[in-house]
Amino acid sequence: MAPFSTNYAEIQHDEIEALRSIYMEEFQEEAATVGAWNKSSDRAFKITLKPSSGDHDELRFVLRVSLPATYPKTVPKLAISFSEEVRAAVQAEAAEVLSSRPKALVGSEMIFEITTLLQDSLDHAARAKDQTVLTLEEERANQQAAAIRQAKVEQEQREVKKHQVLVEEEQYLAEMVSTQRAKEDKRREKVQTESGNANPGKFFECNPCSVPIRAVKYYQSLLKHAVHNVIEGLQ
Repeated sequence: MAPFSTNYAEIQHDEIEALRSIYMEEFQEEAATVGAWNKSSDRAFKITLKPSSGDHDELRFVLRVSLPATYPKTVPKLAISFSEEVRAAVQAEAAEVLSSRPKALVGSEMIFEITTLLQDSLDHAARAKDQTVLTLEEERANQQAAAIRQAKVEQEQREVKKHQVLVEEEQYLAEMVSTQRAKEDKRREKVQTESGNANPGKFFECNPCSVPIRAVKYYQSLLKHAVHNVIEGLQ
């Protein structure tokens, strides 16, 4: 009875066709390379991997595969390249897959399992990038909200300050009028005393209290001008 012979070419053909149907336009067969002793040609192809979500197409792995004549009894020749946007840590993770998994899977078809592991790594990188973008957007939103709150607080403080200035103005004017009236009363009493109370109202017939009233109006004008300047500075 003839010994059983493994048809490696058929196994490779079936695996390649399965990969072609899975990855479709992302699968591209390349020119066969001459194997050892120039007796056979190695089947070669490449598979381009992108994030499963459809986002971040700038993240890409390109896996190049060359199947020796005795694959899967022997490990395939694998090489991988990355787009510029793939971080070094992700590249190192993918390189580790290519270094360790073929040895563990030797003897069986392994390309799809390897590409699945690479796809998982790529999808994780895409999710991490999404999270980074989201975090930055949240930070900007928080900063904008904080700026709005701060502007509101400052506006409220300006309003309070304006109110305080107006209250102080009214108090000052009231005190000034009271002071002027007190001075006028004392002056009137002095005049009455000096005139012997002969005709206490005659001295003030013409224009009573005219001097202190003009003074009050003058100081009131100056104070309002100063208050206006203060309020302008608070705008």
